[in-house]
Amino acid sequence: MLQLANLPDSTTLVSLPGLKPPQFPKFPTFSELAGASVNDLPVVQKEKGLFEGMLGGNTEALFQDLVSCPHKYPPGADILLQEMIMGAKTIDSLDPDELLLLDQATLAFTQPSRAPVEEPIVPVQRSEDPADYLPELRDELDDDEPTAHVDVPKYWWRQ
Repeated sequence: MLQLANLPDSTTLVSLPGLKPPQFPKFPTFSELAGASVNDLPVVQKEKGLFEGMLGGNTEALFQDLVSCPHKYPPGADILLQEMIMGAKTIDSLDPDELLLLDQATLAFTQPSRAPVEEPIVPVQRSEDPADYLPELRDELDDDEPTAHVDVPKYWWRQ
């Protein structure tokens, strides 16, 4: 038979050793922030542009698409990308105009690749009269003679 002396009673709470209550984050108050020195404030990072956010700084993918579809990129993007690939310029050394050009090139990269639309070829209106196509038949068709009707058997190809 089972001994019930070693089993805990159902009304007794069993505590787990080693568990501590969770610590909730404490946010600084306005007065604490106002009294903080400049060195204590968090450092604000430079805002990433569209190029860094979407492509992660990958100039090779952008340049490869530029080579295959140069018509969809803004002028000057090819030179800027070549300089970045060769290492002459880095993302940190670009001025705001070059960053804007790089962001515009990134937007062009996301657009579908379509070749420039050429003018459609307009078909020439043809005449229904076969005499216009075969001048040697023109004389024969000008005659008012009725054409001879030849009776062809129904299944002529089986003969």
